Amino acid sequence: MKKIGYILFFLVLILSSCSNKEKKVIKTFPDGSPELEKTYVIKDGKEILIKETKYYEKDHKYIDREMKDSIPDGLSTVWYKNGNKWSEGYFKNGLANGKRTVWYENGKKRYDGNYKYDKPSGVWNFYDETGKKVKEIDYDKLESNN
Repeated sequence: MKKIGYILFFLVLILSSCSNKEKKVIKTFPDGSPELEKTYVIKDGKEILIKETKYYEKDHKYIDREMKDSIPDGLSTVWYKNGNKWSEGYFKNGLANGKRTVWYENGKKRYDGNYKYDKPSGVWNFYDETGKKVKEIDYDKLESNN
């Protein structure tokens, strides 16, 4: 009897954790491949935008970003046409907020740091195209000197 209780508990838990996500192709390229996709979750009968994905032609991702209330909120990733990452960072209510990393097209890191309310914050590191660190800027110290 206990086994059946555990099985029912886990079944209910699994089913309740499943969300009704719906991915829609909003715009296509002339060949029919997706140019813009939006992912929605259905809540109280309404579609709520939670993710937006844009593509280069041939199904190569261009940008993938989490959304809330139709604005960027969460992780946002952008790629070069060659498939290498260009940028990865976080947004909160449409403003850059949190870690940001940007790469050169060759895949080497270009710079990294943190944003706070859409402004650079703390120590940022800058690199040349070979990946060698060339500069460091502490934006908090710059702010305190103004």
